[in-house]
Amino acid sequence: MSLLAKAQRDARHLQHITPESAGWRYIGFDVWMLKQGETVTLESGDRELCLVLVAGFASVKTRN
Repeated sequence: MSLLAKAQRDARHLQHITPESAGWRYIGFDVWMLKQGETVTLESGDRELCLVLVAGFASVKTRN
């Protein structure tokens, strides 16, 4: 199965793909482009989160 989606170029949150919108069973993903010093806070709820860093450096904090 493949997915083709255009990014929202003028935003820092470029993509939001859910399992339903992609026709997948479990996995969704978001694509963020952050400038130095910008932050994102995400809530996992009952789902697992995975960070895939494509370029640059990141500092990650978690809490229960």
